[in-house]
Parts: sequence; C-alpha cells; structure tokens
Amino acid sequence: NFLTNTGVYVVEPRVVEEMKMGEVIGFPDVIDRYRAAGEKVGVYPINESSWMDMGQMEELEKMRRRYTRQWYLDRVDRIHEILPDCAISTDVIAGFCSETEEDHKDTLSLFEKVGFDAA
Repeated sequence: NFLTNTGVYVVEPRVVEEMKMGEVIGFPDVIDRYRAAGEKVGVYPINESSWMDMGQMEELEKMRRRYTRQWYLDRVDRIHEILPDCAISTDVIAGFCSETEEDHKDTLSLFEKVGFDAA
C-alpha cells in the first residue's frame, strides 16, 4: 500500500507574484507564511470521496461514492462565493459500457451548470 498526498491551492495572484524567483518552497510553507502575517487562509479538505467522476447517480452509486451531484454543485457554488474569479477544472471519465445517451447528456449538463474553465 502506498499513500499519496494531494492538494488544490487556490490563491490570489499576488501570492504567486510574491514568491521569490528560484526559491524552492512547498505550499504548506507558503500558507504558514501568510498565516503568520495575519492573512486569512481557508481550507477545504480533499479525500477519496471528493471527486466528481460522473454526472449520473447510477454510476456514482456503482463507484460507491458518498456524495450526490447536488452536493458537488453546492461545493462549486460555495467556492465561487468565496473566490468569484477562481477557475475550476476537472477530469471526467465518460463512455462506460453501461453508459446510455441519457447518462452522457447528464454529464454534459453538469459541465454546462458548473462552467468548468478546463477539463
């Protein structure tokens, strides 16, 4: 068994601009810097149940996901409330053997609803 660490860091452009050229630093250390300076830092934990792989509930149930399409959409709405100009991207796997045309349309409607900046 291997464990891996993942993280998504959504930062104001100035955070990147203030990084020193050639400096080797991990983002946890960058976050610590800003927290020590009294800056506001938000945290959204990501775990194995946080991914949105499919737009239809039947496939999510087959994959034993513990969330719903609406839960995912609510998280996206909350992100946009906090950071209105942030970009959201995703990876999607489509075309499962059991996927119907209607299932595919559900996935496409998720893309339309979220308005991913990249996928």
